[in-house]
Amino acid sequence: DSNHIVMAHVCLSFGVIYGIRGEYYESRQNLENALEIYKQYNSGLHRGVDITLNHIGEICSCTNEYKKSLLFFTQALQVREKVLGIDHPSIGDILHNLGGVNARLGRFPEAVACYERVLDIKHETYDSEDLYLAQTLNNVGIIYARLGQFDLATERLKKALRIRIRYEQDSDDVASTLYNLGNVHSSTKTYELAAKCYDETLRIRRRLFGDTHPSVAKALHNLGALYEEDRKYSKAKFYFDEALKVKHLFLDPTSLSIAVTLVRVGNVHLSTGDYDKALTCFNQAVKAQKKHHGPDHVSVAKTYMKIGTTRKLTGNVDLAIMSFEESLRILQEFGDETVEDDMANALYMLGNLHDTQGDHEDAFVHYGNAYQIYKRSDAPNQNREKVTIAIRRYLSGAQGTAGMTETIIITGDCLLGVERSLLYYVQMLSNFLLGDVSTYRQLGEQAVLSYKDQDQYQTAFYDTGCLIEC
Repeated sequence: DSNHIVMAHVCLSFGVIYGIRGEYYESRQNLENALEIYKQYNSGLHRGVDITLNHIGEICSCTNEYKKSLLFFTQALQVREKVLGIDHPSIGDILHNLGGVNARLGRFPEAVACYERVLDIKHETYDSEDLYLAQTLNNVGIIYARLGQFDLATERLKKALRIRIRYEQDSDDVASTLYNLGNVHSSTKTYELAAKCYDETLRIRRRLFGDTHPSVAKALHNLGALYEEDRKYSKAKFYFDEALKVKHLFLDPTSLSIAVTLVRVGNVHLSTGDYDKALTCFNQAVKAQKKHHGPDHVSVAKTYMKIGTTRKLTGNVDLAIMSFEESLRILQEFGDETVEDDMANALYMLGNLHDTQGDHEDAFVHYGNAYQIYKRSDAPNQNREKVTIAIRRYLSGAQGTAGMTETIIITGDCLLGVERSLLYYVQMLSNFLLGDVSTYRQLGEQAVLSYKDQDQYQTAFYDTGCLIEC
């Protein structure tokens, strides 16, 4: 028996060492061997069980297998609570890991619950200003910000910052917390406070790593992004240019990191009306994105939308249409609800461009398809109302044109809510005298169906009955 336990300890040690060296397959094999032995003792409650499960969870996190990681951390927590009790200080270590993996999986409320429980346990063991608390405070502050609970985020991050400064004023940990606090201020549009945090982050990282370190480039980029959001475009361009200078020292010109900054520089040029420079930046960025992600990646589609917008503003309508069509093709093939707003925006822009060329029927189809997507989302979007206005403007001048029946029905379907749809149908029925019995019948039946959804049969037949009887 003692030999078996010794063997488990050896396997555990090798598993940890391989993990530190980044040799995750070997690490996982040794840890699983150790776990198999430990489970044979104390009815599966040997101290080695929870320790090994926790290490396997960490290895799964390193290999981005977060669902597996969640499973192992949960099992480790259950065993440790049975062995040591629910308030033992070492419970906090596993809870901290659980909080991290929940955050990775987008399970933010669960992550907050883990981190807050860690803080409760640590407060029983450590001084309220102990450095050990700072990392958890920092992490839970980030999650509160993701949840939009900015007051709680600010409170936790400021406390983490105060603790870290107390132990070492210019450490990289201090810089990290300043960066996170700056993000919160940026989200709440308190730009001056955000700029102070980002400036201090930049100062610390320059002092620690020199002017040409990747973390300095990141800090410069963040300042540029902040000033772009605050519409201080000259400052934004200055920091983006500085970030690019540093990145070019250690990265290939077609790296994704450079592409990200190029897109932001292009945005600045677009906002200041320097369209040729904007187009140059976007084209360089999309070339890098295609190299690393392939031609059908979402990031490529989004940059094509920027290229399309720039070409539209320079009067190159045909080229703009090509760019938006390529963007739309990629987004449709991606087929995920996370890109629906982008799809709708591309459709809206295509409608606008076809309108510009006098191709009103194609314009209307694109507007209608855009609104079908917009109406599924409650999120505010300035293009949604523009689409409605464009559709109504088109219909107001389209009396008697071919396909008007389909046009009216599509438009009614596009409007938000059954009530608005049915009112629109009736309005169109009264406004458009198409002179065709089958057309009247189709429009009337569509209105009846809309009313039917609200159980308003009498109203439907009152408004449309004469048409259906034609």
